[in-house]
Amino acid sequence: MQRRSLLRWTAGLGALATGSIRAAEPPGRGKRLAGLLFDRREIWVEFPPALTAELATLGWVEGRNLSVQWRYADGDPALLRAHAEEIVASAPDAILTRGTPATHALQRATRSIPILTGVGDPIGSGFAKTYAAPGANITGLSWAIVETAEKQLEVLRSLVPKLSSLVVVASADRKPFLAEMTRSMGAATGATKIVMRTALVDSGAELLRALRAQRGNGDVAALIFGLNRVEPKVVADTALEAEMPTMFESSGYVEVGGLASYRLNWENQNRRAAAQVDKIFRGDKPAQLPFELPTRAELVLNRKTARLLGLQIPQALLLRADTVID
Repeated sequence: MQRRSLLRWTAGLGALATGSIRAAEPPGRGKRLAGLLFDRREIWVEFPPALTAELATLGWVEGRNLSVQWRYADGDPALLRAHAEEIVASAPDAILTRGTPATHALQRATRSIPILTGVGDPIGSGFAKTYAAPGANITGLSWAIVETAEKQLEVLRSLVPKLSSLVVVASADRKPFLAEMTRSMGAATGATKIVMRTALVDSGAELLRALRAQRGNGDVAALIFGLNRVEPKVVADTALEAEMPTMFESSGYVEVGGLASYRLNWENQNRRAAAQVDKIFRGDKPAQLPFELPTRAELVLNRKTARLLGLQIPQALLLRADTVID
């Protein structure tokens, strides 16, 4: 799907979803929501309270007509499966999760309890038949990583005209998500004959070794995501030290010296997630509740870093950028 049609379609979908929230209708009996997250609790410290606050604006108040129980798997696949089975056995009204590993664990545990998730590629991961009509008990938000990968590669090819090799770098604890990430990027690189490699790192030193090992002759670039244990400034400085043109998933890396970032995102994904929970609680079925897609694209470029790398940013790319850092 082309970016403009994607954004037009999702903007209309978002407006439809917002407009159909029956906020004036008081909630009925109390509901139970279970939450399952693959990572450590501290990674998600802001998410549960933000979601609870959004649910309260829709009339679902914890301790009054809503109970919420969160479980965290600490990155352990065995614990994730055990938590999924325990949650399903408790028969909540809905389950909220994030990420492909947790969603797969819940999908294996139940085909009837509504699951509201956030994943990169719901169709490619087997969670939905289509965005508009998922067809089973899973719906939620899509990070649109296939569309994002296409645009990230397009930007990198503009910055590195001779690009022939791409290294995808992630932290070691992101390994369960790497298959989904490389699948989407592999689809984007398929017609270009760009060779794709992967590297898992846990520190700035490991990142430097990985980038230096892949360094070419003006024909290599890197896509870095999910380095939660390394400070963004260290990541950006390390990429520059390795003389590696790098694309990031977050503008924060570009603000501290990274070359470029591109992502599709939402204005307020917590509000959208709460709206979907509200719909399930009021009787909507996940099979017919569309997966929502991002409505806004953001491209950020660092012109100073480009100069240090000896790269020329094309004028057309500068005009497309939301932010250019000098």
